[in-house]
Amino acid sequence: MYIVLILLVILFIFDYLKNRDIFSPAAIFNSIWFVILGLYELKLSLLQQDLSERTIMVFLVVVLSYNIGCFIFQRIDFDKIKLPRIKTRFDLNKKLIIARWIVVIIFLIEVIYSNGFPLLWTFTGSPLTYLDFGVSSLNGAFYGLVICLGAYTLFNKRKDGLIYLVIGIMVISRQVIMSMIIEGIIYAIYTKKIKISFKKIVVATIIGALAFGFVGNLRSGSNVIDSIFYPKQQYEELPSSAKWVYSYMTFSVNNLNNLINLTDGGVNHGASMLKEFLPTVLLEKLNISLNFQKNYLILSNFNVSTYLPSIYLDFGIIGIVFFNIIISMFGTILHRETRKQESDTIALAYSVFVHNIIFMFFINMFLYLPIMIQFFYLIFLTKKKESS
Repeated sequence: MYIVLILLVILFIFDYLKNRDIFSPAAIFNSIWFVILGLYELKLSLLQQDLSERTIMVFLVVVLSYNIGCFIFQRIDFDKIKLPRIKTRFDLNKKLIIARWIVVIIFLIEVIYSNGFPLLWTFTGSPLTYLDFGVSSLNGAFYGLVICLGAYTLFNKRKDGLIYLVIGIMVISRQVIMSMIIEGIIYAIYTKKIKISFKKIVVATIIGALAFGFVGNLRSGSNVIDSIFYPKQQYEELPSSAKWVYSYMTFSVNNLNNLINLTDGGVNHGASMLKEFLPTVLLEKLNISLNFQKNYLILSNFNVSTYLPSIYLDFGIIGIVFFNIIISMFGTILHRETRKQESDTIALAYSVFVHNIIFMFFINMFLYLPIMIQFFYLIFLTKKKESS
């Protein structure tokens, strides 16, 4: 594993010297995986296994295929391909107002349908949880709209931005709140609404980690984490917030290691990726069966395993290589256009990409409907394209 960690450092430095941007597609990918795999090597939990040689080889393929993709596509002169130059702004007087009312109406419908909302249930002692909130399938599309609008409005200092943040708090959704803030920060950086520094990044990371742990305790109870974390004796006194953060950042690697040791992959032929992306209603109709669906999990109540399992189970190592090349191309094009154009739309689209790369250690956001549907919303919220 030390070979992978050293390679990630070298590739990060190489890309940073070339682009001078810590949020470039390669730099953010390499830094995130260095942190995750470095933390995993600490092995604070009794559940954490030594990564097998097979798993390490998979990570080497992951790192090399993605970075080679970025390197190749950075060297392509897209100006010769004549991509349209899009200078766009949102229609602030009409479409954002319409979208805001859509959000409010859908939220009220879901509250009535669910007889309340998760934050209220927490304080009233109701047995209902956040899993009981909302209308199946509608919820994912709704959360995607909340994230998209929140990311834009909060960092444009619009008062309605608080509506989306409050909704995230009321449904006690760490994913909605984190996605909104992360996408908003990336958008603000590339539209020059905020300036970043190492100090700001460290402070924001600490605040984010503390908030994540607090919400975990609020939503599940502070005692629940010990039944998931299983700390080694010397780490039993760690704060519950630290246990929440560490387990969410590293345990998915544990599950992935277990899966890779069980199969060579390539057994589901596209069904895994399809199942991840489709709405719940369609999944219930299709009733798709999958190999190795649950028996590779270390804990049944911690069912995430990085972005790799569905790709690996569907198409094996070759599928991972192709997937990484596709997203590296997508990210490189968006990054280049974001730095060249004054476009809220392009900046927000790239912020979704960076968000997805950040959460690759946890789940495949590129196959997650509430996130990817934001690209559809961006098309709806944008004025007519103007070529230059």
